Amino acid sequence: ATVSSIATVDSAIQSAPTGFARVGKDPVEGNVVISWLNPAHHNDAVNLEAVMNRGTYCVPEHFPVSKAYRLFTELGLRWIVVIGGESGGEVVGILTRKNLLDSHIYAETRVDLSEFE
Repeated sequence: ATVSSIATVDSAIQSAPTGFARVGKDPVEGNVVISWLNPAHHNDAVNLEAVMNRGTYCVPEHFPVSKAYRLFTELGLRWIVVIGGESGGEVVGILTRKNLLDSHIYAETRVDLSEFE
């Protein structure tokens, strides 16, 4: 990006209306595109049923971390839905690959996994 194009983007951002913004790049022209979401629609619900994958992998909330790790590595998953709660069928979280990193586990639990090797 050149200095003049950065200045143009900066001035566009400063003069833009308040609200929620989505910044992207036009794949054809290569221009920066800023689209503003109308604050009046901030709390609107969006029906994602048409694009939702109902066949997702899920595990109970007390599922062993070692088995979750195997699911990620053997199946190449990006996330696993964690279910539990009073009924046992409520979504209580989402596991990602980041959640299974040694550094993340240590930051959350203060357990050093290298002691178990």
